Amino acid sequence: MRFLAAFEQSLGHIVSGSDLTLEGHKAENVENCDLVVYTGAVPWDNPELQRARELNLPIIERAALLGQIAPLFDKTIALSGTHGKTTTTGMLWNIASPLNPTVHIGGAVGGKNGVIGGRELFITEACEYHRSFLNLRPDIGVVLNIDLDHTDCYKNLGEMTRSFKDFATNSSIAIVNGDDPNCATLSGRDDTYSFGISDKCLYHAQNISIDKSGVRFAAYRGKERLGNITLGLYGKHNIYNALAAVAVSDVMDWDFSLCVMGLKNFVGVERRFELIALKGGLRIYSDYSHHPSEIAACLNSALTLDKGKITVVFEPHTYSRTKSFLSGFVEALSKADEVILAPVFAAREAFASDVSSTLIARKLIDKGVHALSFDTYCEIEDYLYNNVKEGILIFMGAGDIDKAAHAFAEGNISTQRIQTLRRMI
Repeated sequence: MRFLAAFEQSLGHIVSGSDLTLEGHKAENVENCDLVVYTGAVPWDNPELQRARELNLPIIERAALLGQIAPLFDKTIALSGTHGKTTTTGMLWNIASPLNPTVHIGGAVGGKNGVIGGRELFITEACEYHRSFLNLRPDIGVVLNIDLDHTDCYKNLGEMTRSFKDFATNSSIAIVNGDDPNCATLSGRDDTYSFGISDKCLYHAQNISIDKSGVRFAAYRGKERLGNITLGLYGKHNIYNALAAVAVSDVMDWDFSLCVMGLKNFVGVERRFELIALKGGLRIYSDYSHHPSEIAACLNSALTLDKGKITVVFEPHTYSRTKSFLSGFVEALSKADEVILAPVFAAREAFASDVSSTLIARKLIDKGVHALSFDTYCEIEDYLYNNVKEGILIFMGAGDIDKAAHAFAEGNISTQRIQTLRRMI
């Protein structure tokens, strides 16, 4: 939404906005507007949308506006996937920065949520939630992976896969993960290129090395060696992300040196296994993971560091996801030595009594993992201060937990402040 506001302002339009966690949503906010843009997380009975309908104002969802903006550029590159799309968009932004791109990204890189550049190149993250990415008709569409998620709008994996297939079909050129079995149905066209670790993929990696310094590999197009890639991020998943960026760069006919320098200098996206503080022998990270596959990838990265005990403070995101992936959460979190559960972050959903963080904690205990569930961040703060003094501490989730992570890292949490961080259940 920040990018959309900034882009509309760059066109000379007057833009205002509201945020539920700041001053709230009020009907009077849409008075005297010519157009109202909302996100998919906003319910249809929202007071601002109700007032907009009463005034017969044009109303458009965020993704539809993005779909109207993209054709204004000579070339559009859209990056999709259940996991990794923000990081890969950030990688491609760094690679293409000398080309003055306009970038729309779902996270922050170096404190920036995108950039308004020239009209020649538009790089955008393409989100699958409520099939919003089908508003785009990109010149290059990337599918990093397909994994069941958003069970509040996708009934099953087959339905989700069909949505990604439609996205790939809408792309003039599709670049897909050739190692992901769920992407297999996306690869039937001549204008589809594959990337992956295995050499069956057109763009693939050889001589892979993953250690405490990051990731290194040799990138190939078929049998042709393109060159060496060095990446200061951790985890096998980031090899795939980097290979996708290499594939896009090569299809765009950019000089490979842009990939080498762009990936070497890429520091990552905020809240993606982001080191936010060192306190004595304790390394404190903030991470956005809220799906079992993402949690497993994050913890595998943490294990690579070999820095001792791993403690996770996890805030489950939405009741529907928690219920759908309960066993997956338990399995992924069991990679940690200790798991602290915060209450479920409801986001757009109503309270559900049949699922809770306590249920996750009990199942972790049954697997032999030391797990605790707390009702407030005040209790979590007290426990961490008294019991977690060294090793790796990861605050994990897509809700407000990042605020708690930074507050704890800065050592300035107070009972009054922590209670305002989130709407507790």
